[in-house]
Amino acid sequence: MPRVFPAPVAERKTALLMANPSFFKPTFDALAVYGCIGDPNGKLAYGYLRVSGKQQSEDGRSGLPRQIEHIHEAALQHSYRVPWELIFADDHSGFEFDDRPQLTKLRKEIKSRQRKADVVFIEHLDRLSRNSDWHQGFLLDEFKKAGVEAIFWKAIHSRIERAVIGAIAQEGMEQAFERQTEGTRKKAQRGCITAKTPAFGYKLVDQQGREGTKEAREHTQYALDEGRAFAIRYMFHAIAYHGKSSYELLKEVDEKAKTDSRFRPPHAKAWNERSFVKMLRNPLYKGEYIANRHYIEKVTTFDTNGLPKTVRKSRERPESEWITVAVPAIVDTETWELANKNLFRNKGFAKRNKVNEYFLTDIICCATCGRRYHGHTENKPNRIQRYTCATMHMRPAVREHRPCGQPTIRCDVIDTAVWQIISAALLRPEVIVAAIDAAYSNAQVDSVRDQIAFLEREIPAKDDEESKFKKAYLAEAYSAEEFAAERKRLMRERDTLRAELEQLRAQVMTPEELAAKKESMKRMIEEVRTHINMNDVPFLLKRQIMRLLLDEVRVNVAEGWFEIKGTLGTGIYRLIDGENDSGSDSGDKGSAHSKPLMSAKSTSQSGVAVSSCVETGREM
Repeated sequence: MPRVFPAPVAERKTALLMANPSFFKPTFDALAVYGCIGDPNGKLAYGYLRVSGKQQSEDGRSGLPRQIEHIHEAALQHSYRVPWELIFADDHSGFEFDDRPQLTKLRKEIKSRQRKADVVFIEHLDRLSRNSDWHQGFLLDEFKKAGVEAIFWKAIHSRIERAVIGAIAQEGMEQAFERQTEGTRKKAQRGCITAKTPAFGYKLVDQQGREGTKEAREHTQYALDEGRAFAIRYMFHAIAYHGKSSYELLKEVDEKAKTDSRFRPPHAKAWNERSFVKMLRNPLYKGEYIANRHYIEKVTTFDTNGLPKTVRKSRERPESEWITVAVPAIVDTETWELANKNLFRNKGFAKRNKVNEYFLTDIICCATCGRRYHGHTENKPNRIQRYTCATMHMRPAVREHRPCGQPTIRCDVIDTAVWQIISAALLRPEVIVAAIDAAYSNAQVDSVRDQIAFLEREIPAKDDEESKFKKAYLAEAYSAEEFAAERKRLMRERDTLRAELEQLRAQVMTPEELAAKKESMKRMIEEVRTHINMNDVPFLLKRQIMRLLLDEVRVNVAEGWFEIKGTLGTGIYRLIDGENDSGSDSGDKGSAHSKPLMSAKSTSQSGVAVSSCVETGREM
């Protein structure tokens, strides 16, 4: 039987990416005195910069150097200094703020007790956000509540001025998006390619076949890249006429890529399996470039705990809206169709492990490489189940660049050990209540509630603003046309705020719903505790409890320990081999048939063993 013992916990931090600094750091360095822009003798301050996308941040005409100059001027004027480590820069659209990594990092920084400054310098209001309906006001209100002043290079003197400036910026961005979309559509209708980077096997040229010209950007055409086109033909013929599966072909292509550059992927050391199959299914290679096929939609989804998260998803337009542009074909239509027919047939014959369920699916991962562990059931009479690092299922060429070397581990070993920890926690009701509160009251949910509170204040403020305009109109400060225009604007903004408020309210539980959730969960826990043997709890119920209490289980099979993260705390626990299966070999470092490092022979004493370890384990 495995026993579990606590071990020290190492802190880990997740880095938030910054817009490529090499394109604006030289400007900072040219202006800096003693490593700071602004007044070298002034107080510390933050600086925030933003451009709309990665291409702008890496373009020599980017606004980031200009923003550095303007922040320097504003900081100098107000006697503040901004060191490089307090500069936050995003390359992201200005319509949203939750998914801007550097702004998120800045927002956390100003709420921290260890923050280094009480002022943040920004070039323009639209660098903070282009959404004037409420995002600008919410972020400024958040700064104000934290005791941080936002100072703009282009100063704003009143709420009305902010609303007007913000509305102009938002309308300009919306019109720019519409022009960009319409321009892309018209470009395709002219018979041009709308891709920014060429597909494998092609190159971007102008109408005379020249690369890198201005016309190649405005009137883009596809021409064959003969070397890679040869590789594409080889791939299609291998699947269409030689009966190879996509996996077999990938292994062959990996080997060829070592000595033949025509087979090497353009931006990686090895081919990605999904991208490879997606490439072979692209009608481009039979001479049909499809434009205006997809668009990006922002949607709110919910995780397994019912918590909201916003993601961007690619959606497909109706086929009637697609625009087909003729391009040079690399393979003929018959070869393309036969290859895709074989791909579809091979998918039907592929081995799938759909009938078996695994306790730690989706949360167990490798402590060495960070990849997920996948469940696998052996095709032997005893049907032993194991968790295997995803690296072991990768092709040899991929494993060569991304080594891991972790052995497999039997499911009954790690499942039992994790359930022992959970079982001990079920004897402590305060842990369960804390789990529910943590799951539905985390920082993300708190942020949504803050946004709801702000909108609930803003909507009445719009009513007050309309009343003031009405009084000004009656006092003949505005003409009838001006008043009508302002009233129309306020009504639009109020309707937008109400719609946003309803959407946000749908993402969080009311206090009544949370209380009902707690009561339901308590009943479920009581049902579990009524079982004399905790290992007899129904599988689905065990998984539901596990997902409530744990966020991640990281396993190092070679060293014999695992780490849990979640509401139970964060702790590293060691599995000690009690009685190995005969013939086990813990020295196997990655074979698909590696023996278990440990095995569980008995669980009759598990309640006592885990109880003692949880009481003495570190929780954070």
